[in-house]
Amino acid sequence: MRALQLQTRQSRESFEAAVVNFNQALTLAPTFSSAATGLAYTYSDMGSEGWLPPHVAFERAREAALLGQKLDPTSPSPHIAMAEVHIVYDWDWAAAEKELQQALAMGPRQSRGAMDASLLAAARGLWAEARQLGIEAVAIDPLNPSTHMALGWNIYLHTNQFAEAEQSIRRGLEIAPQWGSARYFLGEALMLQAHYDAALAEFKEETLDDGHLEGSAMALFALGSRADSDAQLAEAIHKNGESWPSEIARVYAFRGEKDQAFEWLDRAYNYRDEDLYMIKSDPLLKNIEDDPRYKAFLRKMNLPE
Repeated sequence: MRALQLQTRQSRESFEAAVVNFNQALTLAPTFSSAATGLAYTYSDMGSEGWLPPHVAFERAREAALLGQKLDPTSPSPHIAMAEVHIVYDWDWAAAEKELQQALAMGPRQSRGAMDASLLAAARGLWAEARQLGIEAVAIDPLNPSTHMALGWNIYLHTNQFAEAEQSIRRGLEIAPQWGSARYFLGEALMLQAHYDAALAEFKEETLDDGHLEGSAMALFALGSRADSDAQLAEAIHKNGESWPSEIARVYAFRGEKDQAFEWLDRAYNYRDEDLYMIKSDPLLKNIEDDPRYKAFLRKMNLPE
């Protein structure tokens, strides 16, 4: 129970504590499937937030999800956890679909299952389906901040519904004011509505490893402060370039610097960056979508052009 409470706080510290508690639960009760699944979800969330390197977070999530499936073959949750690994880390869309279908066959759709099905549809560019599933995830568990964030960032931002994205993200923040990179998400929604000063203020509220530097670099560029943007980008590369290369690519793309954007996308691919599965229709990459290298990159990820 304590581990589940820690997990809902959506911060790096709470997730690290949740890992300890789930492992303790498994030590005390090695057949406790829910603890294994909770551990898988926690590692997956930590990987998605960039709080652990992808190869560490998602391989641990995979191991825990497989354990959960072994301990309770009738539970849909470990299959949902495995689907997340396939979506965010493996980029194996067919395997993710199979796991989600198995979960759905075992019982009513869970909020997290609907959210992951929404993410899978979004990754593939099936936006109507993604939106419907995202709304369903929120309806099933309206007090889960993650479903509001996913609907806002993964769906509304990627379909140019920026005001709706802002609304969803603000709702998530009302529920969990310290949620992961929510301030960065909100800043992006504001920036894409040309509210640059407000966006910059939100980016500055974010932590240094969750978008403060990268978001500020984009907002300052939009405000015409090129030198300040350059300084923030240089600091972002120094601090987060190895751990979040896809975001460096987004900054360069937003600034119209295509060669640098593709260089960093290649780095993100090799790193298996946790955000790369949502490359399709990413509004921050709009400036490079007409480049042949963009379609080639989608093909490399087995995504439709």
